[in-house]
Amino acid sequence: MFSAAGACFLRAWIARRIGTIRDAARDIECGNLGRRLPVSGDSGQFTRLNQDLNRMLDKVEQGMDGARHVSNTIAHSLRTPLGRIRAHLDETLHARSDVAALTAAGELAVQEIDSLVALLDKLLQMAETESGARRQTFEPVAMRDMVASVVERYQHAAHEMAVALVMEIEGNPSIRGDRQLLESVLTDLLDNALKYAGHPTAIGVYAAQRNDEVILLVHDDGLGIPAQERTNVLQRFYRLNHKQQGNGIGLSTVAAIVSLHGGTLHLEDAAPGLLVRMVFPGCTGVD
Repeated sequence: MFSAAGACFLRAWIARRIGTIRDAARDIECGNLGRRLPVSGDSGQFTRLNQDLNRMLDKVEQGMDGARHVSNTIAHSLRTPLGRIRAHLDETLHARSDVAALTAAGELAVQEIDSLVALLDKLLQMAETESGARRQTFEPVAMRDMVASVVERYQHAAHEMAVALVMEIEGNPSIRGDRQLLESVLTDLLDNALKYAGHPTAIGVYAAQRNDEVILLVHDDGLGIPAQERTNVLQRFYRLNHKQQGNGIGLSTVAAIVSLHGGTLHLEDAAPGLLVRMVFPGCTGVD
């Protein structure tokens, strides 16, 4: 009799726990992404299951919030330049402009559209990065070869601006990751240093393996970023100087890619200039 009563009690207890999970699932299905499963103080299987499900729901809610933010900012970012293109073309057409004026208007429209395409490419890259999908294709990346390739592409532009672009690699550092994304990190940082650092005279890139970590540094001797703004500039669409061209997503994309690779990113004072310090988990197996 006692065993039968115990079995009934256990069955009812399990049914209640499962019912709680089903109720939460229905609530979430109806759009309440903030709903979470109750977690008791014990360490039983149901408690661990609820904790796992809550962590999963946190990720889902974070992803949905990110998607809404991206869609809103895309709409805002597209509206202004598209309105500017239309207004300029409309003004040119109604003024019965000559061929030279029409050509200039067309060239301006092409430049604006190219900027929009670049913005959309960046946003798509950020969305793909934050989804974590690219992590499945990670493989060992030799930092020496990757850094040298990117720095070489920027040598001409740096020379034209009378900027010394130097590179120093210690040993053969390597990390497990996506080479294309890692190249875009270095590309964005060198772009920023050349365009927004306030006419620096030198830009340096340094990489080295330190025990189980790989350090990647990019520094310049330009204007730097005020300490109180270093967290803000990592936010999507935040612009330090609205008088300069740009869309404010370069550093936020860099931060997302570094995070995807399990790394950390810090903006520091190079005295003078800016030092971007990135630390990644190292790996072996790359010559």
